Amino acid sequence: MSEYSYLFLKDLENLIVITLAKDGNVTQINQTGCKILGYMEEEIIGKNWFEHFLPENNRAATLQTFNDLISGRCGVSYYENPILTKDGRQRRIAWNNVVLKDDQGNIVGILDSGFDITEHIETKDMLLEKERSLEEALKESRRHEREVIAFLNGTRAVLECRSLESASKSILHSCMELTGSKSGYISLLKRNGDENEVVFVDAGGPTCNLDLGRPMPIRGFRSDVYKMNKASYDNDFANSGRTRCLPDGHIMLKNVLLAPIQMDGQPKGLLGLANKGGDFNDDDLRIAMGFGELVTMALKNQHFTDKLIAQRKELSDYSQYVSHDIKNYIAILEEYYEMFSNGIMEKEEFLSRNIRLLDKMKSFVSAQLSLAESGKSLGTIEEIELNHLIDEISKNFNIEISRGDLGTIKGDKRRIEEALMNIFNNSIRHGGSSRIDITRSDADGQISLVISDNGKGLEEGEINKIFDIGYSTSGSGFGLSIVKRIMEAHGGCIRASSQKDSGMMITLSFDVSHQY
Repeated sequence: MSEYSYLFLKDLENLIVITLAKDGNVTQINQTGCKILGYMEEEIIGKNWFEHFLPENNRAATLQTFNDLISGRCGVSYYENPILTKDGRQRRIAWNNVVLKDDQGNIVGILDSGFDITEHIETKDMLLEKERSLEEALKESRRHEREVIAFLNGTRAVLECRSLESASKSILHSCMELTGSKSGYISLLKRNGDENEVVFVDAGGPTCNLDLGRPMPIRGFRSDVYKMNKASYDNDFANSGRTRCLPDGHIMLKNVLLAPIQMDGQPKGLLGLANKGGDFNDDDLRIAMGFGELVTMALKNQHFTDKLIAQRKELSDYSQYVSHDIKNYIAILEEYYEMFSNGIMEKEEFLSRNIRLLDKMKSFVSAQLSLAESGKSLGTIEEIELNHLIDEISKNFNIEISRGDLGTIKGDKRRIEEALMNIFNNSIRHGGSSRIDITRSDADGQISLVISDNGKGLEEGEINKIFDIGYSTSGSGFGLSIVKRIMEAHGGCIRASSQKDSGMMITLSFDVSHQY
């Protein structure tokens, strides 16, 4: 079970993590699970999962799957089922499970991690309901046959396409076919609000000499539609003054229809149609707005997918981050043992240092548990005596560390110590340094600690990568990325400079005016 314990250290939005004993009783649950169920943790632990937290009509089937897993008769790793909250509502959960075994290989329980996909299912059901409605409309009126088929194709694109671009392509082509437009595009408003970024464009045959990778300025007809936040068309666009807003190389436009893509009532992009054989009409406006809604659904689906991917990456990064720091502590313990074995360190000092380091390890684990529960990146903010802190840290390393009077800084002492430990460890173990020098400078509202070593340094091309998660020339690639996060949490920054075989210089800069 210990290899999965990190799952309970950090709660991720919508991710439930539970462990069940062989009898189906809950032995562990994370805080997100408690929130979704609406119970306190003590109200859940020890209760039978199937009797208390599943709808009655779903218990038998889910219990059978659980029994098959416990008995080893099947290896189902993914399934979906509803759970029952304290207030009687049902939430749909997509589960992944792992069979837990003891040291003898006997199955002792199940670890389940599941995402709450209720809203995703509701969106899917809503789209399926829209599809059913369109199918009914097809039966009632042949006049709307082509419209219904086109909307079905657009809806299917939202459900089946894996990227916003592919969904937009399918939706736009369906809309163009239904309205008889020869050209069209879908674009999204950039963050600055002054430009559109093209998601997909179909010039419809005529050669277009524009660089489609360049943003589209918000001006002319586009600006009018954004301000009105409703669809509009111009059937005499070719003879209007609006053509002056088109860039050189743009295809000729006889007529144009623009419909805003809305999210929460606000325009987030445009669906544009052009060069219809006849004139655009109000039916075309209605159709374009409907397809704009499908683009909105595809956009929401993309955001949901991106969010899931980001949450999974955050969980992976966090577990590696904790593992990295624990390995640092273990490496220091090994160094103490080597010094003791070689007669460099007396037994009393060896035991004393080990006890102090073990206390720090316990504090580190407790801090990570507290961090996971509170969601905060910093603990107690205090005035830190830097000379005293560095003198304490230097006891962990068999190296010369030179410093002047470094004064004090304000921050989380435990996290600052963690940052310095990682820098020193990186300098000694991976840079081969035998000496570290630390100086301080105060200027322009900044306190800067400059940490220099005499190690092997880095090539010029490597220096810009050393703060990236996972990048390393010899270690795990997490030490300096952790330091960067700690500095950002303090409202500061970290910089590095180096030359091959000439050591490295790390600068930690703190903003004096930063409000904690």
